Amino acid sequence: MIERLIDITTPLSATMSSLPRAPDYLNASEWEIILDCIHILKPFETMTAELSGENYVTISSIIPLIRGLQHIFKNVPIENTIGEAFKNILIDVVSRRLGNLETNKIVAKAIFLDPRFKKTAFGLLENANNAQK
Repeated sequence: MIERLIDITTPLSATMSSLPRAPDYLNASEWEIILDCIHILKPFETMTAELSGENYVTISSIIPLIRGLQHIFKNVPIENTIGEAFKNILIDVVSRRLGNLETNKIVAKAIFLDPRFKKTAFGLLENANNAQK
């Protein structure tokens, strides 16, 4: 939805300027915030699409995707302090809600049994060894 808003920026601004009682339009800093949000939320869209697959196993991909998401967040270019705050909040939420999945026995076994990952998908070698046991 936000990407679509960016796509129609020019026609939207032309329409807003021609309306006699138009509401306040977005200023340049607000457009920067929207662009930052797109950069921050795009990895979530990709991860959601990958984990929503019906024709392949997804449980063993959870930890590698979360670790990849955390790595991508550290390298996302942000132009705005509000975008930076949003990014930091999302990093905290992902770590808090999804960071302990590596210790979940079912998820750990699924990752260890997947030949694509084995022990390399784990963040801590101790968790990989526990899954192996």
